[in-house]
Amino acid sequence: MDRNEYFSLMSEKNTLAGLIEKTPDTLEFKLQKMSLNSRLIKVENKLRNINKDILHSPSQLKITFRGAPVLGTTGISSIFGTNAIKALTDAINSILKSLYFGRSENANLMITGTAKGSFGFVMEDLGNQSLSLITDDDKPTNKAINKLQEILNFASNSDSTELIENIIELDLNSINKIKDFVEILDKNNAVCAINFDNHSFSFKNNNEVKTALSHLDIAKKLDENVELNVMFLGVLPNKRKCEFRLKDDDNVYVASIDKKIKDPELINKHLGSYTNVYFKTSQIENKSKKYLLLDIPTSW
Repeated sequence: MDRNEYFSLMSEKNTLAGLIEKTPDTLEFKLQKMSLNSRLIKVENKLRNINKDILHSPSQLKITFRGAPVLGTTGISSIFGTNAIKALTDAINSILKSLYFGRSENANLMITGTAKGSFGFVMEDLGNQSLSLITDDDKPTNKAINKLQEILNFASNSDSTELIENIIELDLNSINKIKDFVEILDKNNAVCAINFDNHSFSFKNNNEVKTALSHLDIAKKLDENVELNVMFLGVLPNKRKCEFRLKDDDNVYVASIDKKIKDPELINKHLGSYTNVYFKTSQIENKSKKYLLLDIPTSW
């Protein structure tokens, strides 16, 4: 059993306990309550038999390299390996701080083993054990690594539309750090594969590395902060998305909402009137422009 199965059982336990509490102690509901109690006992028995070590074992990031600096499954150039892992770690930490505004500490990524399948390393985030009871999908470091995989995947693709969609919420420093990592691969005629948390990404060849480098270089030059006069039409706070119209424009646009905006629900209280707010915008050639809402009026 893994950590995610544990959290699924805990969720089921809490749901059953809630249903039992709400079910009346009357003859009419006796069989229903007995059935719920029986299910609860089975779930609790499963939880008792869990090896608690899984609750404290961090997810493993496996990165392997192929190309000029790598000697099959035997070894890797120490200079290339050191530079690549440092650049990878810097990119992850930069994304982490960009996604979590105000965060100052880095992920405590440590090399805990070597990875075969060409040659590479196993890394784990051994910091902040207080987060061990948070689901893997909700851990900040895990989100940053998954975001890096997504960006590398979209950047290496010939169509850069989704890259802009996924990169707009990151700051310029994060884009530069990701580009630095890809640049090390390019300069050393190498490719890599990153496996983490049931997600995988790999550069299939050096052409994909060069494509990613080109797209990241374009993306970092296209960001622009602009003040726009807009009418908000609605917001989905959980997805951190909002819809708006520009003045003298009947089109409806969608923007992501920056993490610095703590209460996006406020937007729903000010629909139907125009106001000036700042957006970060990105656009490649004739692709549709992407928007990130940077602020809302302080008077709200």
